[in-house]
Parts: sequence; C-alpha cells; structure tokens
Amino acid sequence: MKRNNKGLKEIVDYLTKRYKPLSILMTGSRVYGKPRSDSDWDILVITEKKKDRIKKPWKGYDLDVTVVHKNYFKRYFAPDWAPPISRSRIIKDTDRIGINLVDFMKNKLSK
Repeated sequence: MKRNNKGLKEIVDYLTKRYKPLSILMTGSRVYGKPRSDSDWDILVITEKKKDRIKKPWKGYDLDVTVVHKNYFKRYFAPDWAPPISRSRIIKDTDRIGINLVDFMKNKLSK
C-alpha cells in the first residue's frame, strides 16, 4: 500500500468527483503525526445527500472513508466521533461546515 501524504491530493480528487463533498476531514494517525507503516487513510466526507462507507484499497491506498449527510451530527451525536473529529485536519470546506463540526465536537468534549 502507498503510505505517504503525497497521495492525499489524489484521494481528495477521487472523493470530490465521486461525492461532490461539502467538507472533507482527515483524522487518525496521519493527522496526529504518528502513522505506522500499515496506517490507513481515515477520512470523513460530508455531503448533501449521500451516505456511504469505503474500507478497502483503492489505487494502492488503504482507505477508511465514512460519508455522511451534512445534518448527521445535528441529529445524532456519537461520542466516539468527538475525539477524532476535534483533532481532524480540514482538507476541503464549504460554508464552514467542517469548521463548525470541529468546533461543535471540541465544545462537546470540553463539557
């Protein structure tokens, strides 16, 4: 599997074409700076209408992509999501959706 960050642009281009995202956030060890040789690409994609999950190799990249509707976290707060999202790297953002989500999760964790 490909493991370097040079692949991020290729992955984002693929996800953008496939989902037309409002926001793309990267989480996990690649963001925290401690990826292992077998680390996958943990990515959250926020869209207008699609919900999906990709957990498989794609063009040599080991992807773990979760796709959710933009209102998912407004309707359902999942405590397991708060730590990774609060520490995520925003790759693409429209109308501050990603920034607002990160702030929301940080606020939940501080309570």
